[in-house]
Amino acid sequence: MERQCKIDGLIAAAYLFCPEIIEIEGHIFIKEFCNFKEGEEIEFLNDLKRYYNNKKDIEMSVNSWSIGEFF
Repeated sequence: MERQCKIDGLIAAAYLFCPEIIEIEGHIFIKEFCNFKEGEEIEFLNDLKRYYNNKKDIEMSVNSWSIGEFF
């Protein structure tokens, strides 16, 4: 039995294991999970800083997800 991987499967795997990331003032976020418009990055980060006390919690609040939610 020959198995072939289709291009859409390869793209999905790459997207899962190598997501596009962005950096805002030293904080690292998965771009897909950031909900701000261009030019509103600092406001987005400042809103998060009001709710979370440290960089780790800020990043985790945005970057945490489950495989089921991803697809």
